[in-house]
Amino acid sequence: MPKKITLHIHSESDYFLIGISSHLKDYRLSFFLNQYLGYNFRRIEDLPGGRSVSNSDGHSVYAYENPETRSHFCLIANNHPEGKLIPELRHTDFLLLTRDILENERYKSIVEKIRKIPQVLLAFTIDPSMLKDIDPVLNEIELHMHKHGHGGSG
Repeated sequence: MPKKITLHIHSESDYFLIGISSHLKDYRLSFFLNQYLGYNFRRIEDLPGGRSVSNSDGHSVYAYENPETRSHFCLIANNHPEGKLIPELRHTDFLLLTRDILENERYKSIVEKIRKIPQVLLAFTIDPSMLKDIDPVLNEIELHMHKHGHGGSG
């Protein structure tokens, strides 16, 4: 009898997640992140939204890879007409995700710089392990990023 092999990817602590609440449109927030952080976010194909197949757009995704540090960042809209990407984060409009190991000071610095962006109401760190059912979402983002040639999950 063939043995069934299952792949389990766990979020544990290898993901850094920042929640952002803002009334800015995704492209404006991306512009300000590029300005304030010195990044170069580019829009890629949307992450499919909702649970049903529809013609509506998905969750917008912007990716940035720093060639010097080989860091990968991903800005994802949490909002969609068919529901939130992560329903537990109902007051969070955007997620900034990286899987790279960041020094604590650099991570704090990123959050502080985001807080200085006009029209950003709130920027805060999120512990992925505190969110139930986060692993399937992180796996979906990881696969989406690889599919579009952005090595890491963000």
